[in-house]
Amino acid sequence: MLIARGGSDILVWFLYLFVVTNLSFAAVQTHKWYLEKFEDYPRSRYAIIPFVC
Repeated sequence: MLIARGGSDILVWFLYLFVVTNLSFAAVQTHKWYLEKFEDYPRSRYAIIPFVC
């Protein structure tokens, strides 16, 4: 939607930021849950971006 609207609409930017924030939060929480529940889950795996987070 952001690309289709040309990046000029502020509401589309807010929607984009909300989606990125929501998915990042969910990824981190799910990663923590996997680490707690599964002993064989790789401890070196990253939740969002490899080698960063």
